Amino acid sequence: MIELSGLAERSFKRHFQQATGMPPLEYVHTVRLEEAKQMLEAGSQSIEAIANEVGNEDSGFFSRLFRRHVNLTPAQYRKRFGAIKKSLEQREAKYLLFRIEQLGCQRNGRDHQCRKLALRLSPENPSGSLA
Repeated sequence: MIELSGLAERSFKRHFQQATGMPPLEYVHTVRLEEAKQMLEAGSQSIEAIANEVGNEDSGFFSRLFRRHVNLTPAQYRKRFGAIKKSLEQREAKYLLFRIEQLGCQRNGRDHQCRKLALRLSPENPSGSLA
């Protein structure tokens, strides 16, 4: 990054810290750890594979760095936050189905008239529309 900027190393570091609020190396670590956290929450990739994918070839260093910044090991983080994310996704899916059922039922006096609703998804309308 320093070479690309055309600045002296000291000037680059000073300008970088003014712009981001942290030194360049800390910024790189932060970006990599945020990406790793998302990967740990979302999938079942090995910690070594995640470390490699975010740019840390030494998985031991990655685990120590992760623990230093997050106060959890990558495995502990996955166990805690992967389960929470999955639980939230399940709740959202149940709520969505409940709302679709509600939209399909109209109340007439004491009777409910329900009609089946089809949810249409398309690339142009990824959130779907009711038919």
